[in-house]
Amino acid sequence: MATLAPSSISSLGDRAIVLRFGNEIDALTSERVLAAWRQIAAAEIPGVVDLVPAYTSLTVHYDWQNLPVEAVDEPWRWLIERLLALLDKPAVDTRSPERHIDVPVCYDAPFSPDLADVATLTGLSTDDIIRRHSDRAYRVAFLGFRPGFPYLLWLDPALAVSRLTTPRASIPAGSVGLGGSQTGVYPTRGPGGWRLIGRTPLALFDTNRSEPTTCLPGDTLRFMRIDSDEFARLASDTSDGSCNVSSSDHQINGNDGSGTDAVIEVLSPGIHSSIQDTGRAGWRHLGIGASGASDSIAATLANALVGNAPDAAVLEMTLRGPDLLLRDALTLALAGDGMDAFANDMPLPFARPVRVPACTRLTFKPTGTGARAWLAVGGGFSAPRWLDSASADFGSHVFGRALRAGDRLAVERPRDHIAAGDIDTMQASRWWIDANADIDTPMILRFIADNDAAPAIADELASRIWRTTLAADRTGVRLEGRPLSSIADERRISAGVLTGTVQLPPDGLPIILGPDGQTVGGYPVAGHIIEADLPRLAQLKPGDLVWLQPASLAEAHAARGAQAIGIARLHIAISGKLRSR
Repeated sequence: MATLAPSSISSLGDRAIVLRFGNEIDALTSERVLAAWRQIAAAEIPGVVDLVPAYTSLTVHYDWQNLPVEAVDEPWRWLIERLLALLDKPAVDTRSPERHIDVPVCYDAPFSPDLADVATLTGLSTDDIIRRHSDRAYRVAFLGFRPGFPYLLWLDPALAVSRLTTPRASIPAGSVGLGGSQTGVYPTRGPGGWRLIGRTPLALFDTNRSEPTTCLPGDTLRFMRIDSDEFARLASDTSDGSCNVSSSDHQINGNDGSGTDAVIEVLSPGIHSSIQDTGRAGWRHLGIGASGASDSIAATLANALVGNAPDAAVLEMTLRGPDLLLRDALTLALAGDGMDAFANDMPLPFARPVRVPACTRLTFKPTGTGARAWLAVGGGFSAPRWLDSASADFGSHVFGRALRAGDRLAVERPRDHIAAGDIDTMQASRWWIDANADIDTPMILRFIADNDAAPAIADELASRIWRTTLAADRTGVRLEGRPLSSIADERRISAGVLTGTVQLPPDGLPIILGPDGQTVGGYPVAGHIIEADLPRLAQLKPGDLVWLQPASLAEAHAARGAQAIGIARLHIAISGKLRSR
């Protein structure tokens, strides 16, 4: 059997490598991508945390701190050598038996709001459109955009239509659409710009299943036409509450007899306050991003200050923090630059462990310098977990949600639980740490130019001062300024992206993806913010000035290595102080 050597291999920022197997969307290239995906996954290379197949490429995400010792100096070079050596061997067929999936679709109104427009655009009758759409098998090339969204090969060329000029803000789960030369199914509710021609009652994404997606890359799929009566019958068969988890399903209330207590009442939620931890790695091939705390360093340091494990759940707060009532005495710690904190109107110090008595009211005010802060409590917050993480993901509209007034936050009971009557005043340690990201004006963010971007794009991007807009959240930060003039002819076949990827939509105004951004993207890409600067990215607020400056791959890894040494020293110092109490 032939080898799977890629046609090209390059870095994607300082946290991923891209293997490219062709430049055209076709079945042969897709099959090579999927074969390489299976072969690399089976090899279980140390440090590889995610594999993302796309139409023509495979993105290999890695965590350099989990690579072998010999890879520390040049992790990307070590990994490239391992990948090339693996793929240069004769390909091993690791495929599971081929799966065929029948997806029932009702093309009747009201499930097909754009069917008549598609008929006008294509010159076909609606019956002919339905026949052509349902009269063939499709190959699932990959999943992306949002959890479980299948990108399908082999659409009839006669059905190719433009996307909507203005995307819909909300599309029902199960909607079947056409966009360009592609067709697919929206597994969950959310925004989208494809033209909708039908809907399926089948749940293509369900977090209650061991395999949450119905489709996997390499599957074949066929749409089966059903009428509205059959749709209603099938929909009632799956209406037992086991289907898609939506944002409204997230329960934060505790006190369920599992060793936790609901001890914090949310009086006012603030802006985008949410439970976060270290995120959910290893699911990008299903279109599920890692999510997690926007600044993982600040979150893990806050946890260390109260004696928690690094992956304990924390509360991430943005711009204006929540108003919280502590029903029980707790040990807590705060990290970040986004706000000042108060306990019963008394200033609450940051970056140190603080014991607070029962009936304490926590309030927060913006500092005007940063955007976010993280609250850790002794024992950690107890919250529902999906795919091994409690992190809310605002981009998917599936995992968790923002806090709401009236929520009661559960806290795992720590070993040194403070009884309610043990203290009656706030007690803060006399020592503290420096746990804040550096904040510049303008904020300097270093980026590695994308290998596929024309040099003029990176040069033009770095030559300007940009300003963040109100469109800034965990999914991404949109910048404003003088639009880039060098992207007019740029095209990108949908491929893997990162937290910190700088996308360039047609208007020429950059978007920097956040931790809840998508797993693949089709916009042209200028570059990728280096990992060492992601804590600074997390502190951007609307109206801030941003200066994007190019960096080399070696400089990026050196910066992250130096940062890691400093953080490790802080953790050692914190551990020593806590043991000496």
